[in-house]
Amino acid sequence: MTCEAVARQVGRTAEEVRPDLDGLANAGLLTRHPDGGVEFPFDAVHIDFVLRAA
Repeated sequence: MTCEAVARQVGRTAEEVRPDLDGLANAGLLTRHPDGGVEFPFDAVHIDFVLRAA
């Protein structure tokens, strides 16, 4: 799926989505393809974290 296709799916612009895709790719949650497409190779992801005031 291209960045533009992802943006259409979530109702945002490609410019807004691109940093999110970069972050997910850097975290290993997305696979980037040479043609510019991205792939989410999981059926589900469970993330557990704690937020505390500074």
